[in-house]
Amino acid sequence: MANLIDRLRGRDSKTGDVSTVLNELVAGKVEAPVEIEGNLGRFRSRVRLRSGSVLLGYPQSLHNLLEPGSWVRLLLPEDYSQAMRLQIASGQYNGAFSQASGKEEMMLMCRLHGAAIIPNARRHMRYNTIRFKDIALQTTEPAQTFKIVNVSRSGLKIAADPDSLAQFPIGGHLPKSIISLGGRTRVDLSESRIRSHHTGGIGMEMIVSSEGSSSKVLDVFLNWIQGQEMKLAGQAI
Repeated sequence: MANLIDRLRGRDSKTGDVSTVLNELVAGKVEAPVEIEGNLGRFRSRVRLRSGSVLLGYPQSLHNLLEPGSWVRLLLPEDYSQAMRLQIASGQYNGAFSQASGKEEMMLMCRLHGAAIIPNARRHMRYNTIRFKDIALQTTEPAQTFKIVNVSRSGLKIAADPDSLAQFPIGGHLPKSIISLGGRTRVDLSESRIRSHHTGGIGMEMIVSSEGSSSKVLDVFLNWIQGQEMKLAGQAI
């Protein structure tokens, strides 16, 4: 994977090297993040090529957000500072099953003509928190507690069942909520926005409260968990 990522980096729309990048993604069987322009929809998909079109599998729950003529951005793996912009030609039932989720998926057909690689705002680093049992999101409306799967400086993902997916629609807002880090340690959030639905989880953007020490507490926690990941990486070597 590292060699593939190295070859993808440095591409831009001026080189017109869209086909090369797509062929690399297809050959590497890479599952890349895809964002829908103009709304908050996001999903992950492998890339397929067929007769001048780029095919992307997407969850049926996002079908109403994908209209012919609109655009999506395929984020290049491990280097989210660049994205491939693709125009949607059509979305249709695929009749197949996603290998990632084991569920039926829809097939999105995008035009290869007009595709371009463009700069994309770099994402914050996300940290996996599954192994930490005490890290959770506590909401006030409704009053519930959710296990946090991963977290960054600007967002998080919670574990959720299908009923929760319906309860928190994409684009919805949550009022004040809390990231509980165990004991009395907490990060207050002034607002959270539902960004994406995943199999067994919900992605959110968040705004940390400017009052008190929440921002500093989050920074300390992220620096600590980064250190933990580095220790695990060292043990793996």
